[in-house]
Amino acid sequence: MKPVLCFICWCSLFFSIPAFAGPPYDTDDPEPVDFHHREFYCSSIGSEREGTSMGTAPHAEVNYGVLPDVGSRIEN
Repeated sequence: MKPVLCFICWCSLFFSIPAFAGPPYDTDDPEPVDFHHREFYCSSIGSEREGTSMGTAPHAEVNYGVLPDVGSRIEN
């Protein structure tokens, strides 16, 4: 079993696809929340097309600014 595990680890190290990170960020909330401020969103979505319906149940998102000056650190 050990040779198989070594082979899998070797393959994952040398044949992995690199991930690139950086702007533009693809998020629903690109602006950070100000220090000690809160944001609260409620939403839901639904659609119907050709007799097929889909959607989400009502959901909520809560954001809180934990760190000071996050927006200025991102821009620099």
